[in-house]
Amino acid sequence: MKLIYRTLFLLGLTIVTFSCKNEVKNTSVEAETIVAKKNESTSQKKKDLSEEDKNQVNSVLMKAMVTPELKSFVSLMVSAGVTDMLAKNKGPFTIFAPSNDALKAMGDEAMKSLLNPENKETLAAFVNAHIIKADLKSTNLVQEIKSAKGNYALTTLSGETITASREGTKIVLSSAAGKKATLGKSDIVGGNGVLHVLDNVLSSK
Repeated sequence: MKLIYRTLFLLGLTIVTFSCKNEVKNTSVEAETIVAKKNESTSQKKKDLSEEDKNQVNSVLMKAMVTPELKSFVSLMVSAGVTDMLAKNKGPFTIFAPSNDALKAMGDEAMKSLLNPENKETLAAFVNAHIIKADLKSTNLVQEIKSAKGNYALTTLSGETITASREGTKIVLSSAAGKKATLGKSDIVGGNGVLHVLDNVLSSK
């Protein structure tokens, strides 16, 4: 009788062990399947991005949007209706973007006036006065200033002329309106241009 019980016990233990091994194996296979499907899904999402989508994600506009110092200027660009151009156009563009502090220094009334829907043309001119249709990194600016014997003239999208020069090691921009701004954070490069942060505005509008 003891022999029968012992045999049944060993047989039961073998069945349980075999069952557990199968369960672990199945769980492992299931986990691997889930991970594989997740990776496949992520990969598919990346593949689903068109070339145009990729270009927009890497555009100079997106670079401006993720630069904390330019939150206010980005709002102006959106209101001025230039975002599609800066996101979808191949450019290249150079944006000399006034910092949040630079725009704040204009005063609340000036900002309210710019953002007034009735003054959209004025706002567009103000924003475009800070954009050049060219790819001008700081090294390019330094070289052009040198080649121009100290004063390099640039034409903005608004048709205004700004002049780049050097003051010591700094690059300074001057506008026909008598505004002067120094490049701070520079060479924020996007797929269709480059971005520089200014400590002042270039337009008196």
